[in-house]
Amino acid sequence: MKKFFTMVAIAVAMMFAANNANAQISVRAGFLNDIYGGDADATEAGFYLGASYNMHAFGDFNVAPGVYFGYSKDRMDLRIPVLLNFGLNLTDDLGLVIFAGPQATIGLAGDVYDAYKRFGLGLTFGAGLTYQKVSFEVGYSLGFLNQWDGAGDYKVKFNQFTIGLGYAL
Repeated sequence: MKKFFTMVAIAVAMMFAANNANAQISVRAGFLNDIYGGDADATEAGFYLGASYNMHAFGDFNVAPGVYFGYSKDRMDLRIPVLLNFGLNLTDDLGLVIFAGPQATIGLAGDVYDAYKRFGLGLTFGAGLTYQKVSFEVGYSLGFLNQWDGAGDYKVKFNQFTIGLGYAL
């Protein structure tokens, strides 16, 4: 549990460490679908909520570390992505955002962790539209590590599909 709080503290510190006039905190929530790929073929619907800290990197590119809590039927987890996003203004109020980057996942609770590892790494990518301070995003997280920790020689990767709304504070 101490490692969990240390990881959360590091993620929160990353969100507030940058001294950038254009930096912006966003809160997000939405639908998620956990997809167990490989030898396990199952899906579970749920929801997520969390926040990110969007900092200007260069040109039209930004870096956005975040912390998100996810819940589905048999699983609760904490996702910590660090996304590089590209923003394109379509009009004065409407913009397109494309994002991708690494993500760590920490399993908090759930029956699924009786046979699966609690830590995972992957790649998150997606796109969204922003209207003034409101955003709509669709994303996918592709797990890289074999999560199976039970008996037998299985290969299982946690993937996740998300659809959500955000608000820039």
